Amino acid sequence: MRFLVAIVALIVCVSAQNSRTKCTYTAETLSLVCKSPGGDVGCEAIAEFPLNFKIVGLGFDSKSADPQAVRLFGFKEGQTAWTHHTLNGNQMTMSTTATSGIRIRNQECLDKLMLLFKASSPSLDVPVDNAGVREKLSLFGESHLIRFLKIIK
Repeated sequence: MRFLVAIVALIVCVSAQNSRTKCTYTAETLSLVCKSPGGDVGCEAIAEFPLNFKIVGLGFDSKSADPQAVRLFGFKEGQTAWTHHTLNGNQMTMSTTATSGIRIRNQECLDKLMLLFKASSPSLDVPVDNAGVREKLSLFGESHLIRFLKIIK
């Protein structure tokens, strides 16, 4: 199983090149730092997910009227497809009001992230498991979720 997670991580890294957004959320500092072709942005944030995901794919929701509708698609060890953004009736999103996903602490920082995200291209097509139904989705980026940092002396 670890091999499969390593392969998925490698695919994400190789395909990420310069046209995608790469973020890292660190629980200890409650921060989300993202880099894309549009620059770098760091925000205070809180991540809350229904499952212990290691990587979260970032994608826009073309069906939403909200221009800042960023959907989060989780991936963890043992999975063969990314988890749909609606899980157990909860929408995993990135916003200032997210109850499941990544909640950005202020609107100004979210606006900067949106500019960054829109400078990325949805260049990674991934399988998504939507309640047992497989579908394809294009992601413009991903965020690695670091729960606790291990200090090696």
